[in-house]
Amino acid sequence: RQSLLDDFKVPEEQIAIVTGDKSELEGVEVLASSCEVRFIITVAKLREGWDCPFAYVLCSVSNLTSHRAVEQIMGRVLRMPHAHRKQHTELNYAYVFATSQGFADAANALTDALVESGFNPYEARASIRPQPGQLFPSDMPLWQSVSEVVSMAPSAEAIPETIREHVHTTPAKSVIETGAGELVATLITYDGPPIPSDVEVAWQDEVSSEEEKQAVMRLARKSRGEDASPAATGKTFSIPRLVVRDGDRSELFEDQFRDSFWQLSQC
Repeated sequence: RQSLLDDFKVPEEQIAIVTGDKSELEGVEVLASSCEVRFIITVAKLREGWDCPFAYVLCSVSNLTSHRAVEQIMGRVLRMPHAHRKQHTELNYAYVFATSQGFADAANALTDALVESGFNPYEARASIRPQPGQLFPSDMPLWQSVSEVVSMAPSAEAIPETIREHVHTTPAKSVIETGAGELVATLITYDGPPIPSDVEVAWQDEVSSEEEKQAVMRLARKSRGEDASPAATGKTFSIPRLVVRDGDRSELFEDQFRDSFWQLSQC
């Protein structure tokens, strides 16, 4: 409590202690919009079934190693009832900070628990993003760089001034065959903070080709930690189907055609 008061200047009315015989939340409706409590300090209340559904940040100094115990504790910040997408990307996630290596190891197994609970494996892996190594290693850049490859180098004037210093272009290793000759592709690298949606739109408005607009969109999504795969951006994947010709008619290859002898080369 004292650290929150002295080091982080948190108002005292926003802090509550719920541990042992001491409960400063007695009679307090934590779900009420008028509730001023923002920080709750507790030892074992979460494991005892006490709930605080609006919490989305968990800080733990306990030495939990049981996968089940870790899942139960982390579940307190994963539910986020009545959640809706926020304007600031950082508010669309729940956060867990732990000092115990055993806790971190057990948390990594949460992906399996999500799959068992009904999530598909891809969604489960995309939902859990562990922080590698130290929280703030001295040799680690402040932001992780992201990149995209385009066929032509973008104009520097098209890049919004607020992020221009973080955008770098270099010749990519891949070579594009255009029919009229070879074209060396360009690698666009961005090493700044998450690109806000309005900056993304402004950048897209300054480029002309659809390829560049799509590259800007993927680069911005990657910078915000969002999935930039074709499926996540609404692209459809068309799968060709085998067709059997019967005179002037064409029929989709169905199971009944398996009953007779046929050769693919003659279809």
